[in-house]
Amino acid sequence: MVINDPGEQIRQSLSDPAVRRGVVEAYARTFRSAGVAQGQTLALAEQVIGILERAPTEQAQAEIYELFARTPAKTRFTAQTTLNETFPSFLSLRAKAFSSQVMFILQDLPEESLIANVSPHHDPLSQRVPKFKIVEVEDAQGLRGPFQVAVLNNVLHHEAPEEAQALLDAVKESDVERLIVIENATLGRNAAEIERDRAVQYVHEYLFHRLLQGPRGAATPLPGNYDTADGWRAKLEQMGWRQSQRDSFIMEPHHTVMVFEREP
Repeated sequence: MVINDPGEQIRQSLSDPAVRRGVVEAYARTFRSAGVAQGQTLALAEQVIGILERAPTEQAQAEIYELFARTPAKTRFTAQTTLNETFPSFLSLRAKAFSSQVMFILQDLPEESLIANVSPHHDPLSQRVPKFKIVEVEDAQGLRGPFQVAVLNNVLHHEAPEEAQALLDAVKESDVERLIVIENATLGRNAAEIERDRAVQYVHEYLFHRLLQGPRGAATPLPGNYDTADGWRAKLEQMGWRQSQRDSFIMEPHHTVMVFEREP
């Protein structure tokens, strides 16, 4: 049985030509990043989206798993192999890039500072040179400790709105003085563009967590709890946080890194 079956929502999103074009482009960029030859990425994206449009979810996933298992791919770090073999290397590289950006933000903190990394659906936070004590936290209960910093690493959009709010409440009630939020925030110049980007992001994330990770990604929640960077900032400022930094993250999909300090 498919957990959190998103098939109908995906087919509805793809029925919008602008969303479909955005998804094709996003899929093609991801395939290129994972080692598929440049000349094959658009055709592969169209093939995958065609399967999603015509087949029930379980059948579509099975067909796409098999397709990726025979799609040639190669990266700087792997020999010639297939897409389902190179994608974990891409995820590992992306996780290291996330970690490097977070470590740069934390460079002003003293050694042995205690960091809570809340990231149940992504890789652990790493540091090249051990400086901080990093604790991997699965949920709000894990924030009960003398943490100086909490990192919400791609977690809020994987939770239903009420669960995301409960996590933010737990951070607020903790000893944390600095909060780092990494989110694939939606983009757009107006409400219509933001809504289209929300739809593109949802179908793109389905590629990451359901299709490219195979059956092991089936339990990852995909509630689509996205917001703009300004929307997340407004929510957190209402809770007594002050945004001190905001930056972008260059790897697929587009992410925003937001840093908040507790207001006195």
